[in-house]
Amino acid sequence: NTKVLSIFSLKDRRLVLRNAYENEDAVDSYTQYKIADYDADGMEEVMFLLLNSSAKTAGAKAISLTEERVLQKGSVTLNGNVSSWAQVRLGTVFDNRPCVFLDGYIEKDQLITELIFWDKGTLSAPFSNLAEEEYPPTLRETPILSMDIDGDGTVEIPIPKILPGYENSLPEEKKHRADWYRYDGEKLTKVMSGILNARENYFFRLPWPLEDRVTIESHAANRTMVFYLYRPNRVGSTRLGDPFMRIGVFTQAEWKELAEFLNYEIITTKGDFVYAAEFLSAAQEAGMDLKTAKELFSFLPSTP
Repeated sequence: NTKVLSIFSLKDRRLVLRNAYENEDAVDSYTQYKIADYDADGMEEVMFLLLNSSAKTAGAKAISLTEERVLQKGSVTLNGNVSSWAQVRLGTVFDNRPCVFLDGYIEKDQLITELIFWDKGTLSAPFSNLAEEEYPPTLRETPILSMDIDGDGTVEIPIPKILPGYENSLPEEKKHRADWYRYDGEKLTKVMSGILNARENYFFRLPWPLEDRVTIESHAANRTMVFYLYRPNRVGSTRLGDPFMRIGVFTQAEWKELAEFLNYEIITTKGDFVYAAEFLSAAQEAGMDLKTAKELFSFLPSTP
């Protein structure tokens, strides 16, 4: 939905309309906005985001407010193939500079992420300078949003990778791991990999020796996920390989009733839920035990 911008100031105890732009190409309408000191001049700017999916146009403009006028500081063109924005969030990129992260839908289950920040005296969107038919390197087939996955204050961008054993599966049956990247000013740099369980709100980081060896089966009905060391050319019930861990989610009441009959050990609890792991036949080969599982397990960060 497009919104209309009106700016007022308080003068002699009266509100005065101040849409007095320094140039005619300033902002009159917008879709969303974010406020930060983008250019590190000690004054906050307003970043207005514009999207017209029918016209296939998208862009951003930053303005600052002075006592006399509204000053446009910069503008960028964004990918016009985006139909809607799934998320608009403020974070930081290299040198701790403020950055707007835009997760946008290209199709129902296709997302791209665009970045907008101040660089070398101008507004920059490094993934927008592509030919019309191209997409940013952040294009992904699963709707995983950008987030601060490791809790260090910097937003990371997920790039899903199909897990071994699912390469030839139907699209709706494929399983993915998420590789997480940061933009360092020139390129995307990988930070970590792991399995994201959005339904149960957790992330399980994979140590790099296991990244390309692990695959999973998820069972939503009984709230479990089984982790395997992948063995190619297997068939039947062990087609994915040898299981090394099962993570289950229980209510406190379920855990109290069932714990003594299960081989699960508690990883952590949150609210009314118990997150527990059962270590299976290949646990030793995978180097997995309760201490390691606790170190690799984390909850997904809340949406700002």
